[in-house]
Amino acid sequence: MRMMDQMMDHMTDQMMKVKKRKKIKYGSDDGSDDGSDDGSDDEKEDKIYFLPNNGVSQSSTLIWNGVPVPASRAVDDNTETQSHTECTANNWFRYKLLKTSKVERVMIINGKTNYYYYRLNNAKVSAVEANGTSHFCGRISVRSIESIEGQTYIIYCNNAVADYVEVFLDKNCLELKEIKVYGKYLNKDDGSDDGSHDGSDDESEEEERDVE
Repeated sequence: MRMMDQMMDHMTDQMMKVKKRKKIKYGSDDGSDDGSDDGSDDEKEDKIYFLPNNGVSQSSTLIWNGVPVPASRAVDDNTETQSHTECTANNWFRYKLLKTSKVERVMIINGKTNYYYYRLNNAKVSAVEANGTSHFCGRISVRSIESIEGQTYIIYCNNAVADYVEVFLDKNCLELKEIKVYGKYLNKDDGSDDGSHDGSDDESEEEERDVE
């Protein structure tokens, strides 16, 4: 009987440990939770949110048939449009965050079809602080089999502290259909996350691509 009691106590301890483990949860577009939260204050949750921009810019703007193709087209939630720099060297796209954040990942949709798909290859993604300190996240690796429209790439930044995200391409036109940034705000007072912004997790199930 005593052995049975000891086994039950052990199982109870293990169950309590599982409950106390840290959970990662993604927010929704409307700011509501996904329904999995039981309302317990005992469990600490790291929530990853869509981080809206406070303005976007690019190194140059292509004029196509007399019409500019601005950076804002990469953040308009419309995959029928895209941003486009001139086809010169050292092109960049910058996504300014509303405030200092920990950047967990960046989602990019390739902006060209057919034989232009390769242009995004080797683009470098970085999370950059206001003082210019740059944290390299990864490079986009485009393969020939990905010549179809709208290929999506997920680049992880490992919660790098940043004020904006930059995509850099040194030898080609830089074209983005969409770019979205995910992470959480940083509370500058004590270094903790304030978790005050809700965002989208619509892309959390997008296919993750290899980054070289």
